Amino acid sequence: MNDWYEVLGVPPSASAEEISAAFTRLVPLERDPNESEDAAEERRLREYAYGVLHDPDSRARYDAERTAASAPERQPVGAAAQSPAPTPKGSGGIPLGPLVGAFGILAAICAVVAVAFVFVSNDDDDGARYPNREDEDYDLEAMRLRDADMPAGFLWTNSVEFTNEEWVPLFFSQEELDDPESVEPEMLSKQRQLEAEGRVRNLLSVYQSEDLGRTLGIFAISTLYADDEHAAESLTLYCGLPVDERRTLEPPPRQIVLPNVGDESAGFIAPGVMSSPLYRETTFCFRTGRIVHAISLASLPGVEDIGLAVRLAEDMENRVQAFYNGEEPPEDANEQEQEEDDGGG
Repeated sequence: MNDWYEVLGVPPSASAEEISAAFTRLVPLERDPNESEDAAEERRLREYAYGVLHDPDSRARYDAERTAASAPERQPVGAAAQSPAPTPKGSGGIPLGPLVGAFGILAAICAVVAVAFVFVSNDDDDGARYPNREDEDYDLEAMRLRDADMPAGFLWTNSVEFTNEEWVPLFFSQEELDDPESVEPEMLSKQRQLEAEGRVRNLLSVYQSEDLGRTLGIFAISTLYADDEHAAESLTLYCGLPVDERRTLEPPPRQIVLPNVGDESAGFIAPGVMSSPLYRETTFCFRTGRIVHAISLASLPGVEDIGLAVRLAEDMENRVQAFYNGEEPPEDANEQEQEEDDGGG
């Protein structure tokens, strides 16, 4: 377990001001374009340490974990010791409106996870299946789900690609965003945290139906990470969704066998991560090299469709394979209509 106090060179009793001062001293705002890989890794560690210790709630959770880790381990007689389950942290509402309001999505995030249902690692040769490329050579749009993959009545609505800087506002309320100067330091800290988590860019796609059914909305997010290790770590947390990935899932995910879905996969059910907090979302995630794909299905409580989430993940993995094979994805109905409108204008 990393000692984030040691990374910033401050004692555990350091005040918030001392932590901020240490971070400012160690990590200049202007990044050296010629920094070595070792220096870059040291900077990322310091950025992550600051992200953990700057926020009072995350610092309190880290302090509790740090204390528990340093306590002597006690092994129950006749049984293996059980690790204490991590306690998830709830966060306030986070409107998606500022960036994706055109989708007509109800904007909220409720971060307490209710049920985790899958996590499985597939020991395939991911270097052969998903060979590494330069950042700009990953076409996340080509990998997204198409109309042909959707259940009856659902169509692709729109997709938006985000850099880390553009992704940051999703973590803040509209009231905070209306006064950007007051939250500028926190927004900068959040951007650094996203970079420390290894995120490079995201693509958010939305699929909607005019008819009411078991599933009310479908969202898909593909997140490109700096490397396989950061992507794999995300899969044990929240798969690149716009929530604080330092929180962990409770209860621990149950394993299932899905050997054909990426390199590894995970899933959970949570209240309103991408939609209204009144809904519950079934989210299935899988990793293809250094990209993590998350498919979330919004529904009313009690009618979650885990099977559909898994099936869509399988279809999306096929889209990823088609991208690597150099195949052109099919056009969706809304794309065709847009092209016709553009041609007629």
